[in-house]
Amino acid sequence: MQNNPLTGVVLGLDVGDVRIGVARAHSIARLPEPLEVIDRKKQDPVVRLQALASEYQAEAFIIGLPAYKSGEEGPQAAAVREFAASLQAATGLPQIFVDESFTSQEADGYKASKAWQKQTSNDALAACLILERYFTEVLHHV
Repeated sequence: MQNNPLTGVVLGLDVGDVRIGVARAHSIARLPEPLEVIDRKKQDPVVRLQALASEYQAEAFIIGLPAYKSGEEGPQAAAVREFAASLQAATGLPQIFVDESFTSQEADGYKASKAWQKQTSNDALAACLILERYFTEVLHHV
């Protein structure tokens, strides 16, 4: 993937046990926008993400991967990888994992500082932050 950087729309995912925050951005403009939050108890997230990927003609998923401070992956990371495998099987789209450490706390702080963002879900804002990390930390080195 590093030899062939993405040039279209990517969808950022903040995968939780109950909800999945979704954001999108174009790889050239690099301006993430929150899209929605998928309630895993109310709808099949893989089906919804297939629809979003088709609607926005996404070329990849950027998925937040939780890790301990030591950098090791724990049970939550295993759950995210398991979900990602089912998403990969259904969509065939490439997936790039990005460290999501502290994105939820950053979303809280961002939301508190921006009054107009108060109606946006923290999960969708965390997905935006995952995309920002991808653009600044991963693509910066490409």
